[in-house]
Amino acid sequence: MDRVAQMVVKMQLEPMIEPLFHKDSYGYRPFRSAHDALGRARRRCWQYDWVIDLDIKGFFDNIHMIYCYARCVNTRESGGSSCILSGG
Repeated sequence: MDRVAQMVVKMQLEPMIEPLFHKDSYGYRPFRSAHDALGRARRRCWQYDWVIDLDIKGFFDNIHMIYCYARCVNTRESGGSSCILSGG
């Protein structure tokens, strides 16, 4: 019964929430996989001369969440379709 309820919720929420994700978001997205993300990263390695490497372990423990929320609201108000998490 739990799986049925989960699928009903997924079918209702996914069409509303899916457009809010960034086009380069691949985690747990319909019709996207880790292989797609790797392919995209591989293509970008040839497009750009720089790389940003982030270690997100403890990331949300070390930033002020009020900045994240404020940035998200500002992005929404300016017509953006995604939230940008920023520590400042």
